[in-house]
Amino acid sequence: MTNLSNDPFCKKTGGFSLVEVTLAIAIVAIGLLAVLSLLPQGLGSARNAADNTLVATIVQDAFSSLRSSGFTNATLDTVGSFSPAGPYNLTNSLITTIGYFDKSGLTPAGTGDRYYQVTLDFSRQGGLALSRVTATVLWPALAAVPPNTNVFVTEIARYQ
Repeated sequence: MTNLSNDPFCKKTGGFSLVEVTLAIAIVAIGLLAVLSLLPQGLGSARNAADNTLVATIVQDAFSSLRSSGFTNATLDTVGSFSPAGPYNLTNSLITTIGYFDKSGLTPAGTGDRYYQVTLDFSRQGGLALSRVTATVLWPALAAVPPNTNVFVTEIARYQ
């Protein structure tokens, strides 16, 4: 009986066979495809979250502008960058004003930069002392049917 470990012509070599390497590459490729297929969905979710945050900021700015502007029993002087600029007669039961903003939340330079359309609806509540403001935001504003809509509601007291 001969000892093969001492035979110089018979060497033990470690390694992987071609079949093992091929299977390992196939498993890694399937895993990478699964992870990469989630990338567009994750990017879309991140964009939606950024849009929702910016929409909430725009509406909060509009509500803050309403609360800090000349808001008396009869008129409202201005609502930020909304048009028409005002003054609004608050003795009417319903007033609607529309503002447009670009993708960064600023007033657009031209009509082509409009991305968010914000509609403010004022409705009198309990006489002239309280107004309910409903902000409806649509985006993208230039789409035939904007697919995204958020609605915010607040009540603002009018002081003399």
